[in-house]
Amino acid sequence: MEEFLKLKGKDLTTSEMECAALYFLGNLRKLKTGCILVVNTYEPPEEVEKDPSIVYQLSDQKLVSERMDLAIKIVLEAIYTLETARK
Repeated sequence: MEEFLKLKGKDLTTSEMECAALYFLGNLRKLKTGCILVVNTYEPPEEVEKDPSIVYQLSDQKLVSERMDLAIKIVLEAIYTLETARK
C-alpha cells in the first residue's frame, strides 16, 4: 500500500511489471514480443489514501469483463490488419 501511495501526484496512469519479463525473454531469444494491457480497475491514490479497501475493486465485474474482451479483440484485429498489409 505504501508503494502505491507513493505514486500520488505523479501524473501516472498505470504501473506494470509482468511485460518486462516477456520483453526480456523476447530480446534474449531474438523474438518479436508485444503485450496488450487492459486496465480493469481505477484507484486514484487520493481515494485509496482515504479508503484503502477500494484497491482492486471493480464496479461491475460482468461489464468490465465484457469491455476488456472487446478491447483485446480490437487490438488483435488491428495487429492482424497491420501485419497482413505488410506482406
